[in-house]
Amino acid sequence: MRRLKLHHQILIAMVLGAGVGLPLNIFAGPRTLLSLPREEAPTIQAGPLSAELDALFSRPELAHIRLPDGAHVIEERAGKRWRVEGRREPYALRYVGESFVVQSGGYWPRTVAYYGKKVGDLFLRLLSMIVAPLILCSLVSGITSTGKLEGLGRLGGRTIVFYLCTSMMAILTGIVLFNLINPGRHAKLDLVEEAAEAPVTGLVVEGRGVGEILWNQLFNMIPSNPFAALSDPSNTSILGVIFFALMLGVFIIVVGGESGTRLTRLFSAGFDVMMRMTLFIIRLAPLGVLGYMLYASAGKGLDVFVALGWYVVTVAAGLSIHCLLTMPVLLYLLGRRSPHEYARQMSPALLTAFSTASSNGTLPLTMTCVEKRAGISNRVSSFVLPLGATINMDGTALYEAAAVLFIGQVMGYELTFTQQAIVALTALIASIGAAGIPHAGTVMMVVVLSAVNLPIEGVGLILAVDRPLDMYRTVVNVWGDMTACAVVARLEGESPPETVEASAELD
Repeated sequence: MRRLKLHHQILIAMVLGAGVGLPLNIFAGPRTLLSLPREEAPTIQAGPLSAELDALFSRPELAHIRLPDGAHVIEERAGKRWRVEGRREPYALRYVGESFVVQSGGYWPRTVAYYGKKVGDLFLRLLSMIVAPLILCSLVSGITSTGKLEGLGRLGGRTIVFYLCTSMMAILTGIVLFNLINPGRHAKLDLVEEAAEAPVTGLVVEGRGVGEILWNQLFNMIPSNPFAALSDPSNTSILGVIFFALMLGVFIIVVGGESGTRLTRLFSAGFDVMMRMTLFIIRLAPLGVLGYMLYASAGKGLDVFVALGWYVVTVAAGLSIHCLLTMPVLLYLLGRRSPHEYARQMSPALLTAFSTASSNGTLPLTMTCVEKRAGISNRVSSFVLPLGATINMDGTALYEAAAVLFIGQVMGYELTFTQQAIVALTALIASIGAAGIPHAGTVMMVVVLSAVNLPIEGVGLILAVDRPLDMYRTVVNVWGDMTACAVVARLEGESPPETVEASAELD
């Protein structure tokens, strides 16, 4: 019996994860355990449980709840909603109309989602393990294989210009769609606040301006310790790895001679080993995808999409236009490739990007697909793709622009044309500063909000639907890197092969 191709296995895993996870949301809706008139509600403050709350959880209706020692109250919405972590699940304390209620959120479906994420995290950790050494070996090997430095600056210039242009196209698409749909006018602030989440601790950080972002990117591009950059567990020092690899490759050629030949062979052999390791880890992709899809589909209740429905539609439509129209046109006109065929060749990486929501985590698979399935040289892919995973965030740029405009509109701020232009420029720069890790775009959104003087607490209004949108915009980010790779390869004189023998490990 013939084994299914990898992208078919990944697709089946995605469908299975969503098919199991979505029905679980039926069992995960909030259940009201206790309801009191508003005048009988206890006084609640963030911090340790007060005597009033101890008495509340001692009532017969809540006697089955087991709270850990030193339980704390977390305020999610000022004066309206609080959370207390129990031993088995969190409990919500909130006002609903003229009543005060204590609710639970359904224990076992969220537990299934939690363990699904754990399985996905194992796979993503394996991919993250090889990102830095793969970039180092691949980039040095790609530079030294030709034995000359001519054209390296041209390659970098073309790549950066393409990335900046496509990111601005994505931002303009998001802004135009926002002004056509006006999602903030269709949403009611009270419902949006009801679905809102408290920003994760450390997520909202004030004081970071556009100039600081650019300086930090330039400063962090030069690693104070290359070995520390290579061993960064969060893979946020990829720019430093790229810079060091470029310098190392250049000076191996400059030194030349027997030393240069030995180092060239060493990194070429290292690249072969890293590619083989990558192909082995990729075989586990269906399991990782299954876990992440289970987490994404069962981890949140479906009711949050009701309050934020028009916002989700606007962002998803913008991402779809950029992904399915703008980039394929550029790929066909500038890369001289069939968008449908190229997308088929890239399908394992695109499906993995969707489930993991990590550009950096998907990078090894992206490089493998581009070289093994699309026939693009390592010289181009080893430079374009790692750089793109760090600074090219088309989907993130579009998302940040649309999200900031939505936050402003739903909170009663109508931004002028000039302010929207500031959003566009700031979103472009912020997307460059966003690391290729989950939720990084949300962190950088604070910068865009500050640029037009909107309250940064508004980030919490959209966090409830951030994960599914993060998955989609990661696909757009990775697809943009892939398109850039094909276009730059064509501009560098590489012709698309008539046929490409797909790697057996990928099929």
